[in-house]
Amino acid sequence: MAVSFPRLAEVFPGLAVEVAELLVDEDPRLARTIQDLRFYGRCTCTPTCPVLLTAPAGSPSPGVIELERDGDPIAVLNFDPAGRSVTGIEVLDGRDLSIPQQPEHTRMLRCPIPQRACSTRLAVSRFKQIVWSRSCVNSTPCK
Repeated sequence: MAVSFPRLAEVFPGLAVEVAELLVDEDPRLARTIQDLRFYGRCTCTPTCPVLLTAPAGSPSPGVIELERDGDPIAVLNFDPAGRSVTGIEVLDGRDLSIPQQPEHTRMLRCPIPQRACSTRLAVSRFKQIVWSRSCVNSTPCK
């Protein structure tokens, strides 16, 4: 089952607009993709890492473009080997990268054990992580 991640522009709208504006002179085709990038969370290498993932963790990112405004570095973009998609954005200007609180989105799934009257719930915290929880009507929990 595919999990839908929010767009970067939904989580950090100001950053997405600024990156697209600064990138248009460098690579107009890549700039047009910024508003549609998915947000896969923040890099977890350290608690204060300023890298926002716009592709699944571990995606190849050999290309780099540094974006500046008036000579001051704003961000470093990593992009895929084909140069078609930004895979990460390292924010260099010190802006707040706190992720807004969002309610969990849930989807009910059928129990993998057909003879049990239970439900399996996939809770996707939009900006954090995927959490599975199972609850059974029976006293014996699902496996």
